[in-house]
Amino acid sequence: TAEEAVRFAFTSTEPSLRASAVPYLDRLGADHALELLAPVVAPPSADRDLATVQAAYGALAKIGSTAADEGIARGLKSLIEGTLPATLALDVVTAAEQRADAVPDLSAQLAEYRKRQPSASPLSRYELALQGGSSARGRALFFEHPGVQCLRCHQVAAAGGTVGPKLDGIGKRRDRRYLLESIVLPNQQYAEGFQPPPGTLSAMPEGLGDVLSR
Repeated sequence: TAEEAVRFAFTSTEPSLRASAVPYLDRLGADHALELLAPVVAPPSADRDLATVQAAYGALAKIGSTAADEGIARGLKSLIEGTLPATLALDVVTAAEQRADAVPDLSAQLAEYRKRQPSASPLSRYELALQGGSSARGRALFFEHPGVQCLRCHQVAAAGGTVGPKLDGIGKRRDRRYLLESIVLPNQQYAEGFQPPPGTLSAMPEGLGDVLSR
C-alpha cells in the first residue's frame, strides 16, 4: 500500500530516499506523522541528515495541527536566538510563512525575526538562500521553471542559449553570494564579455528573485 511504501522509505538508510518520504508522512495520519517527525526537528540539527530535516519543516506546515505549528515555532525561536543551523533557516522561515496567517503566534515570531534583520542592502531579503537549499530543487528550477526559463539564455552541458555566459562549473568559480546577486540584481555586475551596450540593461530581467521565491 501507499502507507507501507512511505514507512519503508522513511526508515531507509539512504538519505535521499528517506527525505523523499517526508512530504507524504501525513498519509499515515497526522498523529503518527508527528511521532516520526518530532525526533527529526527537536532540537533542530543539520547533523542528522540535512535533506530530511529540511523536508520535515515543510511536512509540519502541511500537517497544520497545533502540535505541528509548535514544532515550527521552536525552530523559529532557535533561529531568533541564533542556535539554529544556518542551513535550516530558509526551511524554518518558509514553513512559518506558510502557517503565519492561521497562527498569530507564528506571525508575531516572524515579525520579531524580520525586525532583527539588516535591511540596508536590496539583497538582504534573499540572504537566507545563501545557506542550505537543495541541489535537486535548484536543478529543477533551472531546467523546468516556466517563469524564468534559464536555458533560453544560458548553456549547461552544451544545451541552452548563448545570450548569457555558460554556467558549466560556475559553482566552483563563484561563491553563492555572487550567484545570488546575479539573479536578484542582474545589473549590479556583469560577466566578462557580456556587458550590455552603454545606456542599456542586462538581458536578464529584474525581479527573478521574487519569481523564484514563490
